[in-house]
Amino acid sequence: MSRCDPDKETRSSGFRYPTKMEKNKLFVRGLPFSMNEAEVRKLFGEHGTLKDVRIVMFRNGHSKGIAYVDFEDEVISFLCQYIYSTPVF
Repeated sequence: MSRCDPDKETRSSGFRYPTKMEKNKLFVRGLPFSMNEAEVRKLFGEHGTLKDVRIVMFRNGHSKGIAYVDFEDEVISFLCQYIYSTPVF
């Protein structure tokens, strides 16, 4: 059993992914469950260079319909957020 370090300054975070604000990363929801990583890369890659795409899956391997899209540039991330969150009438 691992022990908890009582000193908050020296102990590491227990989270697997960063917990700070990541301005170049988008959280995307409402994706079709059939959409794979290559299709997400194609959709967002036409706007700028991608660092990483991570589709969130259930334990059985099926998509939850959400993804994290990590861009090289935070300005492109902001533009994609604006493009895909603006309603079209």
